[in-house]
Amino acid sequence: PSFDKVVPPSFLELGFADLVSIYSELCELGKPPPIIDAADLQENPE
Repeated sequence: PSFDKVVPPSFLELGFADLVSIYSELCELGKPPPIIDAADLQENPE
């Protein structure tokens, strides 16, 4: 079976902690990155 079916991926394994850190650093520099909602992108990919 797939590894993720045996051991569910954690917040850290998925890299979310790193993304939060990068986002926070950019915001502190006054350059917040754009956040794209995947549902919006699916509705209108253009």
